[in-house]
Amino acid sequence: MIVLFFLSTLVFQKGDTLFFGEKDSVFDKLVLFKTETEEDSLPVALVKKAKVSDDHSIFLLFEERYDQKNDKLESKITFYTAEKKVLWCEARKNKRKSSYDLSNIHDSLFIIIETDINGRNPELYIIKDGRKETIIKKGTWMRIVNYVLSDNNRFLLLHTLRQIRKKAWDHICFIDLKTRETWEYLFPICLSCKRTKIFLNIDNDGRSEIVYKGEHRIFSREGQMVDLFIKPE
Repeated sequence: MIVLFFLSTLVFQKGDTLFFGEKDSVFDKLVLFKTETEEDSLPVALVKKAKVSDDHSIFLLFEERYDQKNDKLESKITFYTAEKKVLWCEARKNKRKSSYDLSNIHDSLFIIIETDINGRNPELYIIKDGRKETIIKKGTWMRIVNYVLSDNNRFLLLHTLRQIRKKAWDHICFIDLKTRETWEYLFPICLSCKRTKIFLNIDNDGRSEIVYKGEHRIFSREGQMVDLFIKPE
């Protein structure tokens, strides 16, 4: 079980460096990097990246190593307190990898997404109170493009892709993390063909807003479209 106390130590990120300190004093730092070395004249890529929680009490450290000679990819995501206590760690190798871009910290709830090497066939799970729960299983979606979480950490709204007749079609997926109730909405336009972004919002009552080129679609918690209006961008 993860129990978070008020910590006097905070972590801040500036560029490629994490700084650890109290108020105006810094007593430690961690330099992030992306480098390449060589083994038998073939490159080995090393990556270390991080994300910091809004209250600066927790940080996510992402590490990746790709060995071209042996075609091996290893990745690891570790969640730490600002005092560098490990809260959770997940490592992947070869056919699967952790996603730095899609994994994140939401207060004491952690979201981890892993994919295949090409960023497809995602699996999404959450870590809460030291327990791991799978929310989206492998094989459900072709890709997760983006997602938002309500401020109360209950409702998850995702922009996903599913292959239909050899085309990737955009779907909106809603998940109530408390009741596990879900709904889906197939977007009526192949946005993947147009390379157009969808913007997502969701409130603490599960009311969802999907914005595409000034078109605002509003959905109830049950997945009913309750409003559609155009607001110039």
